[in-house]
Amino acid sequence: MVGIARFVLRLPGCRSLKEKRRVIRRLKDRLYLRRNVSVAEVGAQDEHERAVLALARVGSDAKNVGAGLEKLLNEVENIATVPVVDRDVEVLNYGDSFSLGKDGLPPELPDRW
Repeated sequence: MVGIARFVLRLPGCRSLKEKRRVIRRLKDRLYLRRNVSVAEVGAQDEHERAVLALARVGSDAKNVGAGLEKLLNEVENIATVPVVDRDVEVLNYGDSFSLGKDGLPPELPDRW
């Protein structure tokens, strides 16, 4: 299972992209230090007063992956110095047969690899 959490921050008063990046970097650093989780900016990269960020979690149980992401989003809301205005969690199931051939074995790689 792969879980993806996306959240949107409102950045009132940010007058430049440099100022926006400073606010985002502070949040990313705090999350990394507290929970060893990486966060990436995935949208609204050219907007000064809005940031769309995402983080991911991998596990074998969809319920645990989703619950873990919800806990991380709650922590984001608690430590962020700016408001979280939207959030979404999606868990994708890749299953046991991902990238296996009909015989249950991984496919052969081309010679050029």
